[in-house]
Amino acid sequence: MRLGSWIGAVALAVLQAVAANNSASAKSLQTLLDEAKAHSLAGRFNDALRAYEDAIATDVSNYLTYFRRAAMLLNLGKTSSALSDFTKVLELKPDFDQALLQRGRLFAKECTINSAIHDLNAFLQRKPSDTSVAELVQELYQTRDALTHAADAAASGDKARAIELYGDVLNTCPHAVDIRMRRAQLYLDVGDKEMAIGDFKRIQKLQPDTLEALQQLSTLHLGLGEVSESLEAAKDCLKQDPEHKACKVAFRLVKKLDKAIKKMEEHLGSGRWAEAVKLLLKPSEEEGLMGEANKINSSQLNVRMFGAACKALGELKQPESMNWCTKTLELNDQSFDAYLYRAEAKVAAEEYDAAMHDFQKAHELNRQDARASEGYHKAERLKRQVGQKNYYKVLGIPRAASKREIKKAFRKLAQEWHPDKYQGDLPMETVVKKMSEINEAYEVLSDDELRQRFDNGDDPNVSAHKICFAQ
Repeated sequence: MRLGSWIGAVALAVLQAVAANNSASAKSLQTLLDEAKAHSLAGRFNDALRAYEDAIATDVSNYLTYFRRAAMLLNLGKTSSALSDFTKVLELKPDFDQALLQRGRLFAKECTINSAIHDLNAFLQRKPSDTSVAELVQELYQTRDALTHAADAAASGDKARAIELYGDVLNTCPHAVDIRMRRAQLYLDVGDKEMAIGDFKRIQKLQPDTLEALQQLSTLHLGLGEVSESLEAAKDCLKQDPEHKACKVAFRLVKKLDKAIKKMEEHLGSGRWAEAVKLLLKPSEEEGLMGEANKINSSQLNVRMFGAACKALGELKQPESMNWCTKTLELNDQSFDAYLYRAEAKVAAEEYDAAMHDFQKAHELNRQDARASEGYHKAERLKRQVGQKNYYKVLGIPRAASKREIKKAFRKLAQEWHPDKYQGDLPMETVVKKMSEINEAYEVLSDDELRQRFDNGDDPNVSAHKICFAQ
C-alpha cells in the first residue's frame, strides 16, 4: 500500500471514531438514561452499563445517574461496584437519604460495622421514625460484640462456640468473606467438611477470584469422593491463575482419576464386567484404579470403588467378590448390592446360613427387588441338600466351574474309574458304582437346564425318581 493511501485510511478511521463519539455525545442525558433502563429491563446488562457510562461522560455531576447504576449493580450482586457508586452519589449530594441508607445496608452486609452504624445513624437523624433501620443499628451493636466473643472463643480453643457466634454474625453480615473464611477454617478444624464446603462455595460466589476457596473446594470435594466437583473447582482455580501450583497438581491428579472412574462406570452400566474388573484391579490392586483411589484416603471414594469391584466380580461369579462386598459393608452397611452379591458368593462357597442372613438384610433394604427373596429360598433349598448328593464334589470342581472345566474333570475321572480302564485294587462293584455317580453328575452339570435346577436346590434325579414312583 502506498504511503498516501495508508495515511488516508488512518484519517478515515479517526474521523469515523470521532463521529461515533460525537453521536454518543449528541444524545441527551435523558435519552441515555432511558436506553440504560430499557437495556436493563430486557436483561442486556452490559449494554445498560455502557449507556450509564455514556450518561456519566455527558454529565459527571449528575448524582441520579450514579444512583441508578448503583441500583442495577446491586441487583446484579456486584456489591463492591454498587458501594463505590453510592459513595459517589453522597459526594455529589450528601443529603441524599436513600444513598445513605443503601450504603449503610451494604456496609452492614460486608460487616464493615462502624461505617454501617455511622451511615445508618446519620439516616435516622433525618428519618427518626424508621424503626427497621433503628433495629438494624441495634443488631449491628450486638454483632460487633459477637465478633469479639467469637474471636476470643476461637483463641481459647472453644471452636464449637466460635462457630456458633460467627453464625450469628453472618446472619447480619452475609457478604463478609473474611468472617466466612474464619468459620470455614473452624469447620475444618472440627472435621465438618460438608459445612466447610458450604462456606467456601459461598465465598467463591461472593468473590470468584478467591483462589484459597477454590483450592480448598477441590481438596475437600476429593476427600469426600466427589471427583467431578473437585475437578471443576481445580479448573476454576486455574482460570483465575493458570500458574497456581497447588491447583495445577490437583487438576492433573483429579482429571486422570475422573476419566478412569467414568470409564469404569461406563463398563458397569453396559454390563462389561470383565473390563470393569480389569480397570479396577489390573495389573494389581495397588496399580489399578482401586490403588489410585485408595491414595486419596477418602472413605466415600473407597466405598464407591469397593462396591464396583463387589458388583463386577459378583456378576462374573468370582469368589473374590465376597472380600470386596465385605469391605463395602464395613463402610456402608446400607448397600443392597453388597449384601446381595456377598450372599451369592456365600451360596457358591456353600455357607448357606450366612448367605440366608445376607439375603434377608438385602430384602430389608429393598423389598421390591425379587432377587433377595429368591436367593434366600434358593439358599434354604441348598441347605436342605447338605448330606445329599453334591455333583460338584463328585467331579471335584467348584460351583462356578465353566462347561469346559466340567468336561475336563469328567474325562479325567472317567480315565481313572471306567471299569475297562481301572487299575486299582477296589472290587469291580465299587468301581462301577463310582463310575455311575460320575456319569450322573456329568449328566446334570453338562446340561444348562438341569444344572440350573440343581443350583436352585432341586436335584433333577431325585425329582425324576419321585415322578416315576408316583406313577
